[in-house]
This record gives sequence, C-alpha cells and structure tokens, in this order.
Amino acid sequence: MSTAATAPARKSRRLSLPWRRAGAAAAGRGPRPPGAYAPEALPERQPSLAALVPTSLGRFVATVTIVVVLTAAVIGAGLYEPLTGRSLVPVTSPRFAAAVDGLRRCVDLRRSGTLGGWIGQLGLLAAAVGALVVRQLRRQRLDDRRGRSAAWGWLAVLFLITSCAGMLPLGSVYTGLLSGMTGMPLAADGQGWWILSAGSAYTIVFLWAVLPLYERAGTAVWLGLSLAAWACAGGCAWFVEVVPQRAAVGQAAWIAGSACAAIAMLAAVRSVVREVRGLARGPATGAGRGRGGRAEPPESTRPQAAAVDPTPEASPPTEYIDGDSGEDGFETDGRPLSKSERKRLRKLARMSRAA
Repeated sequence: MSTAATAPARKSRRLSLPWRRAGAAAAGRGPRPPGAYAPEALPERQPSLAALVPTSLGRFVATVTIVVVLTAAVIGAGLYEPLTGRSLVPVTSPRFAAAVDGLRRCVDLRRSGTLGGWIGQLGLLAAAVGALVVRQLRRQRLDDRRGRSAAWGWLAVLFLITSCAGMLPLGSVYTGLLSGMTGMPLAADGQGWWILSAGSAYTIVFLWAVLPLYERAGTAVWLGLSLAAWACAGGCAWFVEVVPQRAAVGQAAWIAGSACAAIAMLAAVRSVVREVRGLARGPATGAGRGRGGRAEPPESTRPQAAAVDPTPEASPPTEYIDGDSGEDGFETDGRPLSKSERKRLRKLARMSRAA
C-alpha cells in the first residue's frame, strides 16, 4: 500500500520539476550571466610588451637597480654559508629546526632547485622574450634588406638553450658526443667542447645583432658582462684547487650572467623603441638636430602631408586681371585695388600674353 501510494507522488514531482525551473529562471534565480566588460578590455586594445618597456632614463635605471639588488641579495645569501662555514639563519629553538633547514636548502647554491636557480631561469626567459620583441620591431625597418632582425631570433634561441642547460645535462651530452667522435676530450671531462661552442655561437650572434643598433652601448656592456660571467661559471670546473667551493661559485656566476642578459635585452628593447619613436640621440653636429639637442624624428615616423600634383593640369587655370581691362579698378569683393596691385596684375597679364 505504501509503495503504491508514493508512486504517483514521485511522478508528480518529476513532472512539476521543469515547471519549477522555468519559474525560477523567470523570477531571476537562473544561471548567473557573464560579467560585462568595457570595450577597452578587448585583447586587441591591450598594450604590447614593447609599450611596457621603460624608455625614460629614470625608470630604466630604477628597473636595472631592482634587478641588480635582487640578484646580489640571492647570490650573497647563497654564498654566505659555503664561503664562511657559518649558518645564515641560526637555529634558536628546536621546534623551528625543520623550517630553518628548509630555508637553508632554498638559498644554498651548492644544491639544485634553489631560489637562485629559479631567478636565473626567470632572467634567461625574460632575455629570450626581449630578444623576440626586438626582432619583431626590427622587422619593420624600411631599410632592413640584409635580414638583421634574424639575429635577434637566433639570440633568443641561444638564451632558451642556455636555460635548458641549467636544468638538464645538455652540456654532458654534447661534450660526450664530441669527445667520442673526435677521441680528444678538451679540458676537464670534455667541458671545453661545450664552452668553446657556446662562446663562439654567442660571439657571432652578439656581433651580428648588436652592431647595427643605433644606441648599442648599454646592450653591448651588459651582454659582455653576461658572457664574462658565464665564462667564469664554465671555468670553475678547471680550477678545483683554486676554487674549493666551485659548485657554489659557478652557480652564482651563472645566475649573475642570466641577470645581465635580461638587463641587456631590456636595454636593447629600450634602444629600438626610442629609435622608432624618434627619441634616439642624434649626431653631435648636423642639420637634423632640433631644439634642445634632440634628433628630428625619422621620415618614417613623421606625419605625411597630402601629396600635391605639380603638373599644370592638376591646378585650375589662373586668370590674370589687368587694372585697365574694364574692371573699374575693383576686385570681386568690391574692394578697390591699390596702385601696386594694379601694377602687379598688368605685369602678370603681359607675361601671360607673351607665353
């Protein structure tokens, strides 16, 4: 009896459920509508990476200072314990011994997967992105007929390979392959092959990319410091006796080189953006300098005036009015002509008849 009595009730509830949903939707209790956005939220209207680069000297120096201070703090914290033999964070209570030990492992440059390694990876990825931004901007040069923008693409590839080599044993694979093929290992464990190949590739691409820049001093200096730091990191494997903590020192040099590479690409993007906007420094002397010693914008960035056809057919014929030709010495607006104007009009009339 109970089963038979409850069956119609269940059926009625199932039949009335769609009606209840429709009523709830009509009452405003339906699915929440998506949020409304302003037209400025469209992806096409968002600023590009090149527009976010600081072009003023003050903002650029502030950004470089932040990167340098952060990198120096990470390197100093990572080298303190290996070089001094004392703990960076002393244990004051046994209850926090595990937390202090974890913090030491985070900053110790003798280990893998540390804060310094993460900072170095971020620097290399930022350098690769900056190189790609410069490549995209340089492709729009009107006189770029020699593929000079391709150098920045290759530089981005080198930065990505360097980033992978910091996490994967690409150097060991490369040196083992060349040492086995040639039967001649270079330096310690054949690392000379890796250093020689990487140094040659960076030098060639570095000269190919940086020399055509208009403002290239900052990029050249920071990229040169980056290559020197990476050379120091690679050379730590050769001086085991001189550098007892070669693992920590090599890791610190690698992190410093990555930070310098990021700053170099920031300077490169700033240089190209200033050149595109016509803010780059002009020559010391010349007619192209405007007021305040600033170079005039290039022809490609100046607003173009409307083209005027110089042929006589494009302009309406000019009528010359003689002062004595029956016009009573008045112009079309009723103003009397002066003596000089009548003389000029008579001269123009004679020139037109002679032609």
